Amino acid sequence: MKDFDEHVWKLVTELAQEERHFNGVQHHYRLLASTWLLAMFGGVGFALSTENLGAPPALIVGVLGLAGAIGITQLWNLDIRVYHQLLDSCFVQGLRLEQEYPWLPQLRSSMLSTQTATYAEPEAQVTPSLSPKGVLARVVWFYVVGNTSALLISLAGMLVFLTQTDLLSSLIMLFTAIGLGFILIGLWTYEMFRHTRSPLLEQWSNQALQPTPLKRRG
Repeated sequence: MKDFDEHVWKLVTELAQEERHFNGVQHHYRLLASTWLLAMFGGVGFALSTENLGAPPALIVGVLGLAGAIGITQLWNLDIRVYHQLLDSCFVQGLRLEQEYPWLPQLRSSMLSTQTATYAEPEAQVTPSLSPKGVLARVVWFYVVGNTSALLISLAGMLVFLTQTDLLSSLIMLFTAIGLGFILIGLWTYEMFRHTRSPLLEQWSNQALQPTPLKRRG
């Protein structure tokens, strides 16, 4: 190949190995999140079907749901806000190399073109968006659905427990507690959705049309 550069090829190979590593780590975190959610459902079923647990079943269900939501949020934090950012750092460097050296296989560029128009067509992005894009726009729902399910179970358990103990003695107090619960769930979900971002890819998409060093030299 006329333009082949062995040093560039080795660098691309190293980047691919790092991408596979971080992708594998993320895969394990998502398996853990699924297992955590299923374990919570199992615990809730056990609490509702077993007598003499030493505590009201509704309270146990509420605590299990909250613990499930906290666990899923922590796994989301490690997956999306830590390892996905490390993966993107390698991915963006690979994109830059493909842009500078057209003889390289345009694998990452092709991957990016399958995602949203914002990434595929950088000129379409005029102002920064507060919502996730591309792959993250789909992955975030994996965590949001699981986390919201856990929070709803927790809210239901806590409401039943408070009603049984006469701490919610009127319909006004009950509806107030339900409203506060839904507000908390909405804020929790919104923050999770809002912080599911890929700043490196967004930055690359804004700068992708700028001339590369290779083009400037030409």
